[in-house]
Amino acid sequence: MNLNTIKENLTFPIKVPQYRVGVDGFMSFANNTLTHDGRLRCPCVKCVNNKLLNPDDVNYHFLQYGIMRKV
Repeated sequence: MNLNTIKENLTFPIKVPQYRVGVDGFMSFANNTLTHDGRLRCPCVKCVNNKLLNPDDVNYHFLQYGIMRKV
């Protein structure tokens, strides 16, 4: 899945299956950008890229809070 498709899927509401497809695509893409200790910046509404979390927590945050939108 390409990055544009991932971004498009993440624009759907959290409860829509396409959103989950976008989250899965993002997580696959983001796993290539982990820090040396296996964490990544969380772009959820709550963390707004300010927290480094493990991938499982980022995945949870996406499904719980949603991804932050461009302002």
